Amino acid sequence: MAVQGIAPLVWMPLGDYFGRRFALIATLAVFVGANAGLLFSKSFISLMLLRALQAFGSANFPMIGEATLLLMANFILN
Repeated sequence: MAVQGIAPLVWMPLGDYFGRRFALIATLAVFVGANAGLLFSKSFISLMLLRALQAFGSANFPMIGEATLLLMANFILN
């Protein structure tokens, strides 16, 4: 849970600098890669590390969705 709480502090500046599409694709790649690693995990330590990586990859989805909806709402209202 700590990783998922800290991850947006990393992803959101990257999304602001490179664009939300890049951030979304990068988080999806990290998330899918962690899930693929979990499929072949054989030890408890690798399971926990890959779960932390999975949380790091999935933490940005709500933030990007919220930011995109806010931009769309501002565009529609203005």
